[in-house]
Amino acid sequence: QPLKDLIFNLYDFLTGVPNSRDWLDKAVEEFNTNETDFFKTTWGKIIKEYVSNMLDNEIQKLEKAEILLRDNINLIDFYNTIFEDLNDLKTISLDSYDCAYDAFSKKVWSKWPSKRKNIDENDAELKEKAKKLRDSVSSEFKGFAKNLFYMPSSENMQDINKMYLVLSDIKNLEFLFEDEFKKKKIEKNIVDFSDIEHIAYNLLVDENGNKTAVAEKYSFNEIMIDEYQ
Repeated sequence: QPLKDLIFNLYDFLTGVPNSRDWLDKAVEEFNTNETDFFKTTWGKIIKEYVSNMLDNEIQKLEKAEILLRDNINLIDFYNTIFEDLNDLKTISLDSYDCAYDAFSKKVWSKWPSKRKNIDENDAELKEKAKKLRDSVSSEFKGFAKNLFYMPSSENMQDINKMYLVLSDIKNLEFLFEDEFKKKKIEKNIVDFSDIEHIAYNLLVDENGNKTAVAEKYSFNEIMIDEYQ
């Protein structure tokens, strides 16, 4: 039943995609890659950009914490801890997935220093504000390490290559279902709404994405198709 549901759901999705077979072929072929750096894959590029933005945001938080503690001799231990974290995050390289993997895996968040004696109420408040900012950064960072950098690039690529074999089988099964379903509709001389959409599209756009002779006769921006009532 799960496989049947998958094929039906995929079919429903593809009915709304022009040149759906070409689209599915290209989507599956994304998994057929000889890349060794996960960051160079379609998904890796998205993750890299996401992580880059995250690092920028977390660095800004630590910079705020650093400003709170800067030039305060009573809070020097706390400042040094923030400074160390800030330096660690600023030096993380995203040149390759494994560079990022090493950095996220090896980052150690030092224990927050014990409360110093003889600090006044204002210093205590600054220390707590800085701690909250650091705790937020640490939590976010550890979440990324756990969810995005839990294995090296080579293992990610092995998984992608394994998925290619599975997805190829699913694609072929989907095409087989489409062919059989089409035969049944032809036998009964019927079309459904998605057929009408694709027929209209194919009247106006050829397989290379260019206007057909029919489309050249008319001037339009959009065409709305409503179901026959």
